[in-house]
Amino acid sequence: MKRMLLILALLIAIPASAIGDGPIAPPRRDVPGKRFDLSRGRLFVPDFFSPELSPSTELVLFFHGAAWCSEQNFYDARKNAVIVSISVKNYGYPEVFKNPANLRRILEETTTTLAQNNIMKKPLGRICLASFSGGYSAIREILKHDEFLPLISDVVLADSLYGPRVKGEDRLEPEALAPFLDFARKAASGNGNFIFSHLYPPEKKHRSNTTTIAAEALIEGVGAEKKPASTTNSRGARLLYRADLGNFHVLGYSGMTTQDHFEHFYALSDLLLQTSLTPAPRKNQFPGFILTQPFGEQVKKYEFDPDVKILIHAPNPEKFDPGKPTRIVFFALPNGNTTDQTFGKKVKEGVDWHYGIQHIGAQTRRLREVITDENIIVAYLEAGRRSWPRWKKNHPDYRKIVPRILDSVKNQIPAKKVTLELSSHSGGGSLLFGYIDAFERIPDILRRISFLDSDYGYSDESRHGDKLIEWLRRSPDHHLVVLCYDDRNIRLNGKLVVGPTGGTFRKTHKMIERFEKDMKLAKTEKDDIIRYRGLEGRVEIVVHTNPENRILHTVLVGDMNGFIHACTVGTGYEGKAASFAGPVAYTKWIQEE
Repeated sequence: MKRMLLILALLIAIPASAIGDGPIAPPRRDVPGKRFDLSRGRLFVPDFFSPELSPSTELVLFFHGAAWCSEQNFYDARKNAVIVSISVKNYGYPEVFKNPANLRRILEETTTTLAQNNIMKKPLGRICLASFSGGYSAIREILKHDEFLPLISDVVLADSLYGPRVKGEDRLEPEALAPFLDFARKAASGNGNFIFSHLYPPEKKHRSNTTTIAAEALIEGVGAEKKPASTTNSRGARLLYRADLGNFHVLGYSGMTTQDHFEHFYALSDLLLQTSLTPAPRKNQFPGFILTQPFGEQVKKYEFDPDVKILIHAPNPEKFDPGKPTRIVFFALPNGNTTDQTFGKKVKEGVDWHYGIQHIGAQTRRLREVITDENIIVAYLEAGRRSWPRWKKNHPDYRKIVPRILDSVKNQIPAKKVTLELSSHSGGGSLLFGYIDAFERIPDILRRISFLDSDYGYSDESRHGDKLIEWLRRSPDHHLVVLCYDDRNIRLNGKLVVGPTGGTFRKTHKMIERFEKDMKLAKTEKDDIIRYRGLEGRVEIVVHTNPENRILHTVLVGDMNGFIHACTVGTGYEGKAASFAGPVAYTKWIQEE
């Protein structure tokens, strides 16, 4: 083993001192499926494989690595395909695959075995060639055979492109790189997929490793551009850069040890997930939803007529439990913000600051981390022209439309025990009042209503207070949360932001005045925060006194954990997922891209 690793070190320029005692593999799992030994390699058919989903047999040919590990990664990628794992002793791939008859035999054995075992009788369709380390040489030889090229849809290289260098130079011999460059150019133009992850040492002086040299040549050859990145893969490896053009993708991961090298194999599922192979439905994956990275969550985007954009953000299928209650939180967007901005991501150079002020996506992940006895789904509701007040003016029949918007989301979720919640920021409160306006009695299925500095539209004349009080008293499961701050003296460019009768501070106190006619609200003050609580904590009205006259409109929602707080007030989880105005609780859940 030690000698093999030393040879590997010479090939990819890993310092011999970094070799250690060999790589530590991930835990071995007995992934379910059927296995068949071929004359060369092992065929694995995962238990979720469904012949009806594809018009042809889709196949991954994987070269160089333990079959159990490649099968495990293939299973996690969840593609409706089969895999044949092939390893040739002493890196003898070129000798085997320069003869096309040997690959032809493997393909024939695969289709025959599938047919004889009544698994799949359709002809071969897409073929994905994948390799780790020295397995690239098998792919190089296969790409030279024109007869196979029409079937090859994807090439996946997990730190797996070396080849001889030009004597005395830090570049590969053009002949050795040519088959890969040809396919990479096809992928860049949209004809096929090329995915190459490689070791990219953090220090420039160590970047003479062959896979980095190969990556540079391919990027230059297709005319792509390297861009800095800072995400991590499923194994925790840090991505330092990526280069993308069409379906051509090169990913440079930090590392320079043998363990770092093998981590590309251990994270092969990340690469296979990006291929064009047909996805297989996951257990508890909702119809029409797609999986997203890096958290494997399922999402669906669609438009509701008239003029509403909807994004449904549901948990990873593996973490959705149909036996548990499901909470659907409708979040009505603030004026001027897009759904992506409201969802949030890390703000860095070149990223609009709006992406960093609410982080509803990250706050939702924090809720899911702590609340384990129910499924939490958030539906983002974006009005046309990004304004719910304007949308309501443009649609006088909004009282009929708004309930149908919520129903359209609920109908997308295949769950039995469902409760609904309404939450909003800024102008999004207009949608919530639109829903209240639509009913004489607020429906029981609505469990919680949260105004996050968004109750501008509150009106005693419209009987909002009467309806909310009746709804609250009707069930101990009903909660109302209102967050606001003293916005009366806020100035922007020297001018008052709100008029003499406007703002959420004044509207909130009108609500408090109305509620206190029918119930007792206990008032407490601590630091800059005044709380009004009633009905054993089911009514929570928070007023930030804002002594410094800052603009806290978005701070209440994001930096102060406002969304998390609003979702947990009056429950056993209050203060556990986050404390209002406490430290930001969701930082680790903010996505990079």
